[in-house]
Parts: sequence; structure tokens; C-alpha cells
Amino acid sequence: MCYRIGGRRYRNALDLVWSVRYYVTIQVGGLGFMTMATMISFIVGKRISLRSRLIMQEALGQFDISGIVRLTRYILMVTFIIEGLGAFLLSFRFIPEYGRAKGIFFSVFHSISAFCNAGFDLIGNGRSLTPYVGDTLVNFCNNGTGHYRWNWICCNY
Repeated sequence: MCYRIGGRRYRNALDLVWSVRYYVTIQVGGLGFMTMATMISFIVGKRISLRSRLIMQEALGQFDISGIVRLTRYILMVTFIIEGLGAFLLSFRFIPEYGRAKGIFFSVFHSISAFCNAGFDLIGNGRSLTPYVGDTLVNFCNNGTGHYRWNWICCNY
């Protein structure tokens, strides 16, 4: 049996699982382990213990434990909104060039990779995004949406 997702051909379900694990690894690296563990707790409906709140306080560099769960929920919400917006904008460049499935796959991957500062090459031959060096939309989505940039904007304005 053969699966085709995002323009990529998977020979079996195990290849697909590895691709999903790659996305999750980038996201965990960008947001942090405790933020992702909190997200899973939100999804499952589990309450966040005091011990977990203290660990989250340390991981997020907060001085006060009050509102730490609300802050984490806000971080996750803003992250997924920005990544979704980045994928939507990038799809205007990648879908016409690579087709719908592969274009959406590239858009989502580059949006997550840019936000989490992972910087992986999907296009191949070591070109990365060099064909788009003069493209304002692609440059904005890959340089203007990362969490370091948003932290700088929030702290300076």
C-alpha cells in the first residue's frame, strides 16, 4: 500500500509516522518540552498540577506562578495562528510552483520551520529558499514570523 501526502510518496505507514515525528520534533524544539506537555494536558482535559506549574514557571522565565497556565495557552494559540497564517501566505507561492499537495506540504513545513528557527532544506540540491531571495512574501514569512522576532517586537514597542 502506498500513501501520498504533501506531494511525497510513502511506501508504508511507518514512513508517514516518521514524517509526522519530524514536524513534532521541530515544534517541541521551538516551543519547549513543557509547553508541548501542557498542550497535551489541555487536549486530554487533565488538570495542571502545582509541580507542573512550577516547572512551567521556570521554563518560561516567569517570576510569579499565577497565570502561568493562561500564559501557556496564549503562547500556544498565538503560535498556531502565526504558523497557520504563514502557511496560508506561503501557499500563494508554493502551490502554483509545486502543485496543490506538495505546495501545501512545503507551505506548512516552511512556516513551522521558520517560526521555530529550524532552517531545514526541503527544496533540495542545497538551494533551500535561495530561488526566493527577492520574493518579499517568502522573506517576510521566513524572517518575520519567528518567536524571537515577536519577542523583540513585544519588548521594544
